[in-house]
Amino acid sequence: AVHGTVIDESGNSLEGVKVEIGDKKTYTNEQGKYYLYDLTGDEARLNFVMEGYGTVVVWMNIRADGTNIMEIEMNEGEEQTNYDYRKNVAKPWPPNYALAPIFMIASIVALIGSSAALLHQNFRMAVLGCLFGVLSYGFLIGSVLSVVALSLLLVDRERFETQE
Repeated sequence: AVHGTVIDESGNSLEGVKVEIGDKKTYTNEQGKYYLYDLTGDEARLNFVMEGYGTVVVWMNIRADGTNIMEIEMNEGEEQTNYDYRKNVAKPWPPNYALAPIFMIASIVALIGSSAALLHQNFRMAVLGCLFGVLSYGFLIGSVLSVVALSLLLVDRERFETQE
């Protein structure tokens, strides 16, 4: 949906301005407000036309999840005014694809470290597993549990040293 207000150079609202987007059109009310619903696509060309005023053409991106607000000022005369509010920003490659192998390796090291801790076999591997558990971002609670496990390992270090 797109809505907004159309005013003149003095700031007075303009009634009867034709607002078009493709095959949809509406007219501004007494307060200069307009509403257009059920828009499709990613971008739209809005035309604001009124006799005695220059046509205003606006290109904009349409947000499907929200309302687009477009406030327009029209100038007297016949000169057309063009605005382009489209965001032509290239979308970056999602970092999750690059980080997934790193998190997977960190999770494997954390798993090996946890088995070393449970079997009281290798203190260094157990500590390393806890550190990699923190780095693997295990649904947030996994990182917290890894820190708790690390502190418990450091408290119980003597038990490892007696078994080695």
